Amino acid sequence: MAAILTAVNLNLTGRRDHTKWARETSVEVMMAFVDASFAGKDAVKSAIRDGGPDAWPPSPDARCRADALTAKEQMRTMQSRLRLLSTPEVVDAAQMLRAATGEYVRLLDADRATAVDRDADMRRRLWWLRQSFINEAKKALTLPRAWRRLPRTKPSEAVAATGPTSPTRITPGE
Repeated sequence: MAAILTAVNLNLTGRRDHTKWARETSVEVMMAFVDASFAGKDAVKSAIRDGGPDAWPPSPDARCRADALTAKEQMRTMQSRLRLLSTPEVVDAAQMLRAATGEYVRLLDADRATAVDRDADMRRRLWWLRQSFINEAKKALTLPRAWRRLPRTKPSEAVAATGPTSPTRITPGE
């Protein structure tokens, strides 16, 4: 009888350890994905704000371009890991955020007027998509989430949240 109880205990302990590992790894991957999304956005935002008409578009070897492309690649790598570790909803939210980040990075190749004109709207969109990804990640990890209300924080860029890109409420699945 003791041998059976020991075997059951070892089996349950092994499952708990595996679940703990998967959860910790998922959190690390999700955090790296969000960090990379911020890094890509920050590189492009800096280029737009600091780049004058004479220095636009940034040269192919410009640091801002390299940083943005590195962040984009990190997001791709993390998204592949998310496909193995997380729910389809998290992967979908990650894909939308990665695609929008890629679109924002492509502003580095647009003419300066277009880049400046589209900057605030695209950053606002990234903010909403990042929040959606975080909400889906919290659901997948069964962490407390407040997805029935808007976040109390504002985008760091302090752009006004108006128009069709600013939902009044974040609902599950958005």
